[in-house]
Amino acid sequence: MSIDPSSLQHSLAKLLDHAEDYAADLRFDYPSLTPLWAHRAILLARAPEPFLRRYMSALVDADNDKDRLSNENSEQTLLVISDSPLPHNVLRSFLRFWYTGEWPSPDNLMPSLMRDQPPSPADSAVSTLSTTEMEVCALTRELESYDALGYNRTLADDLDRMRLQKLATDAFITLESNDSVAVHRGLLAARSNYFYAIFCTDFAQQKGQGVRLPGDLFTLPVLDVILSYLYTDALPPLCEPTAPLQAKKYALRVLRDAYRAADYLGHADMIGDAVLNAMAGLCHGFKCVCTECAMLLPSMLLFAEKHNHAKMREALINLYADPIHSLAHLWSTRPFATLVQSRRPMIPDIMKQTLANIKKQTAIQVLESLHLCLSRLRSADPTPTWSAPVRDHVVEPIVHHTVVMISNNFGFYCVDYPIIPSCVDNGFGFSIDFLEFLLRRVLHQGIIDYNAAQLYQSIVRDLIGRQELEGSRPVDNVLLDARQRCVEYLRLHWTGVKAQGGFRSIEKDILRLLAEDIDVPYRALTKSFETDLASLFGLRAARAALRPKKQSSDDLRMRRSASMRTCTQSTPPSYFDYPSKAPRMSADYALEGRHESEHAPPHQMHRFSSTSSILLADALLPMDNVVIGSGGQPTPPSTTEPRRSRLRFQLPETPQRYHTISVPPTRSNSKNRSRSPLHKYRLRLSTSSSGSSSEDNASDEETPTRVVPMLGTKVELLRRPLPMQGVIKYIGPVEFAKGTYVGIELEKRLGSSDGSVNGTRYFQTDPQRGAFCKLDDFKILSLPH
Repeated sequence: MSIDPSSLQHSLAKLLDHAEDYAADLRFDYPSLTPLWAHRAILLARAPEPFLRRYMSALVDADNDKDRLSNENSEQTLLVISDSPLPHNVLRSFLRFWYTGEWPSPDNLMPSLMRDQPPSPADSAVSTLSTTEMEVCALTRELESYDALGYNRTLADDLDRMRLQKLATDAFITLESNDSVAVHRGLLAARSNYFYAIFCTDFAQQKGQGVRLPGDLFTLPVLDVILSYLYTDALPPLCEPTAPLQAKKYALRVLRDAYRAADYLGHADMIGDAVLNAMAGLCHGFKCVCTECAMLLPSMLLFAEKHNHAKMREALINLYADPIHSLAHLWSTRPFATLVQSRRPMIPDIMKQTLANIKKQTAIQVLESLHLCLSRLRSADPTPTWSAPVRDHVVEPIVHHTVVMISNNFGFYCVDYPIIPSCVDNGFGFSIDFLEFLLRRVLHQGIIDYNAAQLYQSIVRDLIGRQELEGSRPVDNVLLDARQRCVEYLRLHWTGVKAQGGFRSIEKDILRLLAEDIDVPYRALTKSFETDLASLFGLRAARAALRPKKQSSDDLRMRRSASMRTCTQSTPPSYFDYPSKAPRMSADYALEGRHESEHAPPHQMHRFSSTSSILLADALLPMDNVVIGSGGQPTPPSTTEPRRSRLRFQLPETPQRYHTISVPPTRSNSKNRSRSPLHKYRLRLSTSSSGSSSEDNASDEETPTRVVPMLGTKVELLRRPLPMQGVIKYIGPVEFAKGTYVGIELEKRLGSSDGSVNGTRYFQTDPQRGAFCKLDDFKILSLPH
């Protein structure tokens, strides 16, 4: 199996095979055999100390003498060992093990030992071979015993210990802060072409001197990350997965700078990939929308765009563009607002992808997520200040697009896919304030002449008509307000609605109620538009005006198409087109470089761009002061308890529920239930549906007669996505809701229970064949015999 050329093992094998070319400082001389070159630091770190004292005492003594000298003032000299008791091939095999971790086997050593023996008599050769074989076996068992006692650790651990303990260092790296780090020339030269050019070529500096790295790229934490990877093929653990948010911000800052430093050294592929993996680990693989990830991901968006990481950028945009699961959590944070105000190119891409992900079947859930996002922005920034850009230029255009989609398909959400009636019933986790938000937005942004009458019909018939007499008073007020808003629009625009053909699909009973609400005769809403012209201009003039009938019909169709196009233009203008209404944010200092660069001369444009980019990256990861401990090592931010706030209350995380109206305890008599604000409209609706005309003088207080369902009655459920028929098996009160419910055994497995709910059984049927509904949610097909 081939070894990766960029791996640590391959670099160490190259270091051993060409040790003389890579600043080797140790040589083993053998008579009539090729000398063996090595690096004393690797032997000191890898070979067991008892083994070294027994077979390489000169190496140990030389290292002890060097420890008494300074690393910077000492010059690493070549150490020659000419009286090593180890055979040439044995030492060569052990060196390969200490460099690469490949353990020598006596079976592999014996053939080479036989080839290296000098010619001698047969008995002497056998005797010499036997002695060498015994010596090799003894040395191998000796090393195995050291390994069993824990002297010989893994290759990466030994090399990291060699770096941290500065074993036999022969060079140093100096930063602009005058901090220096001792290093090993041979290992760095084998791992990096940059350091090879510095230490091992004609351009190498004077032997024993260090190399100075630029201060705008390299700091002590960044250099520690680079050296740790070059020595061990792994990054140092900057923080634990369970570390607090401040520690993760610090780690991401170091990794971000380490990536730039690795690119400077020419290791964007080797060290850069490890940095990207570490970033993904800190951010939960760019698949999480937790509180910590919401604060960290904007900086990762900026990083991916600056360094052109298409894979990371695509993953982050897909995460941010999930309108149901991610929008409320990720778009309501201050770092994302800072990124929006910086007008980076990835924001339009996020908006475009989000719009593409909003489908007809999920528009209500998307609008609820947008409602929660706006609520969180109001809670975090009541003024508002920093939240204005993301609210006005990003969230509101998405809200407008979603509201238009819901308005054009409002009947679909009330009948075919009855999710809005579930909001009335407080189902699917929808709250009353979201229902109010939905209806207000639809009747403010989405209502037009083409859909106004359909909105009225759905509100009156499917929402108000759905409420039971014991329905909650807050929901009644929300529905009454929605009906009133729709009536006010129709009162002013009913002629335009009629010209668009908006009244043609409205049921007659609903149209009579609408005529009463807007104070327009019922006949004026039902008669054709041509008849209106005839009554205004006379029959002859009307015929002359309406003679080109085909052209008038085409004009109507063109006007209707133009209205639909205006309503369905869901792609909002780019947020760059909106003038910024937000006051200066506290993080605006990160953007001042961009404003100054607009008036800078051409030779200064690059400096302003680089400065503003760095300041923006720091603004996305705001940090407390980081303390540098002894030895130049950074100390992670303190995890102690933060200073207590003066606030004695906590701002809400979720939208506040409807609380302005208190609901008194209801009684079971009909007089108390008739006090509901919707009682009048329910009676009018039920009276109209029973077949009576608008000219009848029946009192509003008279309740229409209806057929009382009985057990065994065959019925069909209304307002369901699929046809659902069944037989009534239960009529009476239930524990999971108020009022009288009907239990139905369905003909097909389209239900949600087997006749029991929450452990209480109401009737017996097969799984997924039981369903419960209210008394007005079905129609009778046949009575029991």
